[in-house]
Amino acid sequence: GEGELAIAELCKRMAEGNGYLDISNIWVKASGRVYKNGYGELEDITKLPPPDFEVFDSKRVYRQMTGVFYKMLPLEFSRGCIYNCTYCSAPAFATLFGGVGKWFRVKDLDQIFREIDLGVEKYQVEYFYIVSETFLAMPRTVFGEFVKRYQKIRIPFWFNTRPETINEEVVDKLEEANCHRMSIGIECGNEKFRRTMLKRNVSNEKIIAACKIVGKSTIQFSVNNIIGFPDETRETIFDTIRLNRAFVADTYTCSIFQPFGGTPLRQYCLEKKYIDKEFKVGNFYEPSLNMPSILKEEIKGLFKTFQLYIRCDEKDFEDIRKAERDTEEGNETFKYYSTKLLANNMDF
Repeated sequence: GEGELAIAELCKRMAEGNGYLDISNIWVKASGRVYKNGYGELEDITKLPPPDFEVFDSKRVYRQMTGVFYKMLPLEFSRGCIYNCTYCSAPAFATLFGGVGKWFRVKDLDQIFREIDLGVEKYQVEYFYIVSETFLAMPRTVFGEFVKRYQKIRIPFWFNTRPETINEEVVDKLEEANCHRMSIGIECGNEKFRRTMLKRNVSNEKIIAACKIVGKSTIQFSVNNIIGFPDETRETIFDTIRLNRAFVADTYTCSIFQPFGGTPLRQYCLEKKYIDKEFKVGNFYEPSLNMPSILKEEIKGLFKTFQLYIRCDEKDFEDIRKAERDTEEGNETFKYYSTKLLANNMDF
């Protein structure tokens, strides 16, 4: 469960010398026994106090963004998400906590701006990292009010969103508020696979249009992609590559699918025997599924060369395929094309 109130209650009881074996959201091991307490009511995030960053070394406040270090703080707008992607933990949490409250919650704008003012006055923040699964999914009236009030702040900020939340009017308003950068979740370039397997009902046409709208603005943007989904093939991964080649982004990111606990795709992977029930998620740079549609080594090779396939000429694809292999020839080929991209001042 959530930790803010649980940790405060634990500390209070310990300080007063009282028992703490029954605190909601906490499991306790005592005298060889494990006490597994249930979930407490989900918290009203508007009522939580602002995070206290003074407990950290001042250097921890600095974070790199596009090659520059800023004094940056997170700014939580919401918890949860209105979408139901089958690979994501947010819908799983909504189901898990369904009996104790609504998982998707949005913080009140007045509280958000109190935290903004505190960040400016107390920490001299230079950049805000907005914590929200899909920032632009907020109601248009709330977005309009945010932009109106933030125009007086104008500190650069970054957020995550989805292509279906983007249009020219939204981007114009973000420019007025001095938005510096956004990340747009694409994940997969095959429309049918994306719709049926991932439950993301957006067309490639809309994705391309949204990215081109942002591309014409002063706002930098990256696009997020995932490869190695269950039953994916080399062809569907190249659909993702081709979709990314249809527009120009500042950065193209790629991760390898991981079957998070509680998600529909983990259950699917278990049923198909792509993983066993004891499997634990590792990192986003290693394939985890044993499936017949594509081997782990091929996924690793495509992950390694993902940027090359997006940024290089299509006539070089046959040569780049050599770079997928972890051999002397493959690594030399990879080095050649990577150096070529860097010489052209491309992020890589």
